[in-house]
Amino acid sequence: MCVRIGLPVLPRGPRLREFCDGYGPQERESFLDAVRTHLVAHTSPTAQRSVPYLDSMRKEWQGHLA
Repeated sequence: MCVRIGLPVLPRGPRLREFCDGYGPQERESFLDAVRTHLVAHTSPTAQRSVPYLDSMRKEWQGHLA
């Protein structure tokens, strides 16, 4: 578990699965592509830093969405 600013950060893979279970995207195999497209379209520093992180974690997160 990652800790930032003293607060634990829950693993994102299971949280992505819960999000999809709750909100129901039917195309889970393209969900991360849609998130990446959204991040690339935004110019905020946070969105731009998130793109390489998403790319590095894609394989693990995609496994949680299968």
